[in-house]
Amino acid sequence: MNELAPDEKLTVAGITPISVQKDESTGLPLDYIRADGLSSKQFTKTWIVQGVIEDGRAYQWFGQWKSGKTLAVLDICCHASLGKEWAGKRTFPTLIIWVASESCEDVMRRMAAWQLAHKIDSEMPFVIRTKPLHLDVAEFASLLEAEIKAIKERFPFLPVVCVIDTVARSMSGDLSENDEGLRKFANNMLDLVVRQTGCAAIFVHHSGHGDKERGRGWSGFPGAVDGTVKVSMEKQVGGPSFVDVSMTEMRSGKGDDSFRFRVDIQEINGTDNCGDVLEEPVLLFQGSIPSKKSKPSGKNQRKVLEQLTEMCEGENGGKVLRDALRLRLVGKEDGQISSEAFRDAVDSLLTGLFIREDRGFLEVLP
Repeated sequence: MNELAPDEKLTVAGITPISVQKDESTGLPLDYIRADGLSSKQFTKTWIVQGVIEDGRAYQWFGQWKSGKTLAVLDICCHASLGKEWAGKRTFPTLIIWVASESCEDVMRRMAAWQLAHKIDSEMPFVIRTKPLHLDVAEFASLLEAEIKAIKERFPFLPVVCVIDTVARSMSGDLSENDEGLRKFANNMLDLVVRQTGCAAIFVHHSGHGDKERGRGWSGFPGAVDGTVKVSMEKQVGGPSFVDVSMTEMRSGKGDDSFRFRVDIQEINGTDNCGDVLEEPVLLFQGSIPSKKSKPSGKNQRKVLEQLTEMCEGENGGKVLRDALRLRLVGKEDGQISSEAFRDAVDSLLTGLFIREDRGFLEVLP
C-alpha cells in the first residue's frame, strides 16, 4: 500500500489544506525572517521625545480624576509638535492628532493658554478631533486609521502621535472598561491604527478604583502597551500645586525618569457670562520629583506623623483636619509640642512628601 502524501492525509482527516505563500528570496513563509546575521545588521530607533516617546509605540498615561493627565499630555505634545525641548529632553517636530473624546472645549482653551504662555503665534502641526470614537469597535478604529493617513498627506514628512483622551470616553456603552472592552480597544488601536499608520499613540487613562497605582480595568492592558506613565498632583495650601510625571514601565527607554511641573495660571482671550476673564492652567518644568526620605529626620516630625497616621485610620476616608491634629499635639502637657514646632513639623513633612494637604485636610502619603 502506497504512503499517502501529507496533503492527502489532511484531506482524509477532513481538514482542508492551507496554501502557504513563501518569500522566494528566503524560502520561508511570508512574515518570517532568519535570525542569523542580525549581529551585523544596522538598526535604527526614532525618538519623538528622547527617552520618553518612540515612534510607532503605544503608551498609557494614567492617573486619578483631576490629577493633571490631560494637562501633562498636552504639554509634552505641544512641545513635540514644534520640536521644542520638553523637561530637558530633546524633541523632534511631530504631527499631533488629538482625539478629544471628553471635552473638546477644555482642550482648546488649554491649548490657547499654552500658546500664550510660550508666546507661540506660528503654525503648529496639531489637529483636534472634536467628536469621540468608540475604539473598542473595529469599524471606528478603521475610520481613525483612514483619517490619520489623510491628515498625514498634509504633513508628509513628520512622525505622528495620536492621543486618545480619554480611554473611558472612547469605549462603547455596552463594554465600557471591563476586560473584554479594554482588550478590544487595545487590539484595535495596536493592530488597526498604530501598526497600519506607523504612528505613536498615547492613551489617557484613569487609575483603578481600588488600586491607584495602575490603570483602570483589564490587568493585561499594561502588557499590551509599550510604556506606562503615572501622572499625579500635589496640592499645597497657600502655595503652588505640582503635577508629577513618572515613567514606570517602558519597553524602550530607562523607565525610571520623573518630572515635576508647577501649575501656573494663564489668562486667555474672552470672558464668561459674568464678565470675568477666562483663565486656564499651564505647566512650568521644575526638575525631577523630589525624593521621599525613608523616615522623618526630627523628633517633632516623627511625633506628628505617628499621631496623624493613628488618626487617619478609619477617619474621613483616611484624612484628618489640620486643626484636629493640632488639638491633639499642641499644649504644655508632657509629650505635647508648641504651636511653632507643630507648624514647622507639618511644613517639613509636606516638603518631604510624607503627607499631603488638601483644603485643610491632611493625609499620609503611601
